[in-house]
Amino acid sequence: MTSLSKLSRSAVTVITVSVATIIFFAGIAYALVRPVSYESSATLVLAPTPPDPKDIAGVLDSFERSGTAVTYVELLASADLVKRAGDPPVSVTVRSVPDSRIIRMSTTASEENIVQPALRSILTAANSEQEKLVDIWEIKVLQAPGDPVKGSTSLSLIVISTILLSLLGAVATWTLLRRYGTGGGDPPERGGNGAREEALAAAGWVTREGVTREGPRYPTSR
Repeated sequence: MTSLSKLSRSAVTVITVSVATIIFFAGIAYALVRPVSYESSATLVLAPTPPDPKDIAGVLDSFERSGTAVTYVELLASADLVKRAGDPPVSVTVRSVPDSRIIRMSTTASEENIVQPALRSILTAANSEQEKLVDIWEIKVLQAPGDPVKGSTSLSLIVISTILLSLLGAVATWTLLRRYGTGGGDPPERGGNGAREEALAAAGWVTREGVTREGPRYPTSR
């Protein structure tokens, strides 16, 4: 098994390309199988309708303290209201805009031709239900339910993000493997020291494998 310290340049290239390819095809697969949703939105405003028009200034002044916006948000987001609208297969999102009397409402579904009619039906049911509150505030439509738009991430954005992630993964992999996954290169060739080692080996001081001996063996007399 080849260790990380002995990876060649070609192996580093193959691993880098493999990482980038896996990231790219994973992103493309997600783009093809991701759930697509559509959304229709409307903008509402809470308008004061006091019995005496002279009281409008006081009613507006007490709007923040009265919790009126939260009350109508709960009304518009209630499951009972959706049922009274015919129980369309949509998800309803309602939120109030801070420091204002504006309420934004939207419906989301996987089918494009459902969201706009469903939002219209819910708003019609809300106009009927708000009469039960016996309140001096009334829901008014500032912006009617708009045409359906895609609520999920667009395909082009996912493809661009996938390409960028692939390049980033390739650069990161190449950098890490070149820094920690390759050795110091091939061992240096035997240059000038090679002749000296041959001479020492011939004299008996070192072996051919570079192991030092005690010294040359000379003939001895008895």
